[in-house]
Amino acid sequence: MYAITFAKVQAIVNEIIGDDRSLVYQPTGPTISTPIEFICQKQRKTWWALSDSSELPSAFADLRSVLERWTLPFLNHLTTVRNLCDVITKGAPTLVIQPVIAVAAYLAGGDYARAVAFAEEHMGKPGPRKHYLKVFEYLARHGDTSS
Repeated sequence: MYAITFAKVQAIVNEIIGDDRSLVYQPTGPTISTPIEFICQKQRKTWWALSDSSELPSAFADLRSVLERWTLPFLNHLTTVRNLCDVITKGAPTLVIQPVIAVAAYLAGGDYARAVAFAEEHMGKPGPRKHYLKVFEYLARHGDTSS
């Protein structure tokens, strides 16, 4: 499992949700947190069953290969909020992100228009809009200040 925290994103998440902890799973936790195997190519083995300790060297070599080929390049890319926003925008299947956190990431990255577009696309239908009303209220209060 990997976990990354962006303080600016988390601060916006907390401004949006206030006391309503139902809008974000683990609101005080990391910005993103996902099992490492989600980063790997689907056909790639990410579990190793060993029958005895003699198999450890080959399992460790294989694990190292997975980390070097898939995990570390992905994590090295996620060093800035802007890169996180790029990954969200591209819809990378390797990233599982909660909608409120995605909106906060766009806002932290200075992209109000994408924050609104994401909210409308992922939370804009009547049922979700009612549940995520605080997101829409926050967006309306803060408006686009980039002009």
